[in-house]
Amino acid sequence: QGVPRDYKEALKWYRLAADQGDEQARKILPPLYKESLELLRVAAGQGLAWAQNGLGVIYAQGLGVPEDIKEAAKWWQLAANQGDAEAQTSLGFLYESGTGVIQDYVQAYLWYSLIVADYLRVRPRLTTEPPAPPAEPVSSHAQPPGGAEEAAALAADSIQLIKEPEFRAWGPAPEAAAPYVEEVDAIRQSPIVLTPLQQQERLREVLARAAAALYPPATLARRLAGTAYVLAETRRPAAARLALAVAAAVREAPARAHEVPFVAALVGAGVEGLFASPEPEREGALVLTPAEALRARRSSRPGHTQG
Repeated sequence: QGVPRDYKEALKWYRLAADQGDEQARKILPPLYKESLELLRVAAGQGLAWAQNGLGVIYAQGLGVPEDIKEAAKWWQLAANQGDAEAQTSLGFLYESGTGVIQDYVQAYLWYSLIVADYLRVRPRLTTEPPAPPAEPVSSHAQPPGGAEEAAALAADSIQLIKEPEFRAWGPAPEAAAPYVEEVDAIRQSPIVLTPLQQQERLREVLARAAAALYPPATLARRLAGTAYVLAETRRPAAARLALAVAAAVREAPARAHEVPFVAALVGAGVEGLFASPEPEREGALVLTPAEALRARRSSRPGHTQG
């Protein structure tokens, strides 16, 4: 009473009391954990990053539930993708230590590097010096694209990046992709007769929304820039340039990030049925591959004709 309801803060103080031997706190904690867990599940299901991070903490520490670090990693991944700094820190540690996930120092570096941006929120309290803009390390072994036009040209061939091992874990979590899978199924099984062009347009709309939600452009661009450094330093300059090009293209036109074949392929890896398998004859195909989606989009703009 007299303060806003805050289950997280209440849990913190009850846990402190319980750790010091307070019997009443030990009796209150189990039902409080249960109520908090139910509220967090509802909020996390609605896509709220703070709730997804909270569920990760609960499963990692076994607070009212059996300890399950893999379940914690799942929820931290969802929250981290939305920019939650606490979840990014936790996910970075899991990848660094190989706890609950396959040990991956590249992923650990990428998530840790994103946390640096959070420092800017408290920096004004520490110093009056103007901050330098946040940036990923730059390798001398891979030159970035010279401009937006060159970046777009390189990004058009970015589907090749999918072959690099650093990107194998970048596919969306099944829970996050599920709503878009349902949308694709609804389009493909629609009782309304759709022309191939109508179906392609509806699938492109799903792709655009899924890309924006599953891979927020600002976060994606920074992850790509960080990975480009790793690729360049491990003697893969061509792949590094492609990653830099995609990052530049996403920054230049975030609303059209889904048109980049690499981004489309990432989404397609989790949204089953969005793209059809390539076939020798694809004229009139109802579902486009990532590269075809990009070409179709370009050809539909003024000044282009379909050949």
